[in-house]
Amino acid sequence: MRGAALPALALALLPACAEELAWHVDHETPREMDYAVNVKDVFVNNSLDVIFVIDNSPSMQQEHQDVIDNMKVYMDKFSQRTELQWKMALLSTDQTDAPYVGMGGLPPFNSNVPDPVSVFQRGVDSLGLSGHQDEKVCHNLVRHLHSDPGFLDPNVPLAVIAVTDATDQSNMSAEECRDRVLALKGGDAELFRYYGAFAADDLGCRQTDMFPSFHGSKHAKLVELTGGDYFSACEDDFGDRFADIGESIIESFQNPRIRLDAFPDVETLSVAHRGEPLPPGPEDEGGLWYFDQGTNSVVLHSLDFATSLNEDVRISYTEKLVHE
Repeated sequence: MRGAALPALALALLPACAEELAWHVDHETPREMDYAVNVKDVFVNNSLDVIFVIDNSPSMQQEHQDVIDNMKVYMDKFSQRTELQWKMALLSTDQTDAPYVGMGGLPPFNSNVPDPVSVFQRGVDSLGLSGHQDEKVCHNLVRHLHSDPGFLDPNVPLAVIAVTDATDQSNMSAEECRDRVLALKGGDAELFRYYGAFAADDLGCRQTDMFPSFHGSKHAKLVELTGGDYFSACEDDFGDRFADIGESIIESFQNPRIRLDAFPDVETLSVAHRGEPLPPGPEDEGGLWYFDQGTNSVVLHSLDFATSLNEDVRISYTEKLVHE
């Protein structure tokens, strides 16, 4: 889900779990920020790593089928971006399992693979339903990243997508899980986000004692800490929400972005080119940019408004002092 662009748009476009960013400052008076960024310096990333961690315990039959049935709508989001170079992997939550797709000595699964939908569907089918019922998303993620360090490029964004109907039972907190992944990525917090499809009671799913509450869980905390997103795995529109996650991942990392020097009062945030303000908002409504709270960035839908790499984009806003 996108961040806020206009005050009226702000809450509607933020991830459902997002909380206001705590921006640590050593002053008490908000600063008036006004500076130019050269178009050639606007950050664009055309590479992306994605790791699925899918629960393969006995209760996951429906969720596996949902992923298999809707993999095409998810992959279509990636295939539509011909300039995007992606690679993906598939892991289970069983701490004794090897990777199923794309890691651990298996053939690479990337944007050069013919018919990626079928390859991934076969991988999900091979997960089976005999995995251990101590579901360990974080443990397996960190374990396989350690054992296959060549999978990660420290400069390439990483999105992790968990699909599970249970709380994470890894022997680490959400903060430790995030920090251990970031350590393997060189420490840049803006290059890691956590997403998921979760079958929890408080998300309207079946009544069990495995996942009574998503809210307050380790999964929820990881989504919050990394600025990711989630949806209920038992929604009727699983395919649409699955596709939304794919779109959110791509837009969160790939679109041109300008990282701000301070946290802004969104109502005062202005982006201008050649002295003319650029309209904020969704692209299909004529907007040219939006504010992404998770990375404290102005995200541009494109750079088509510029005719030269030597032109400037001017950013102005009043700093918002936020205290924990």
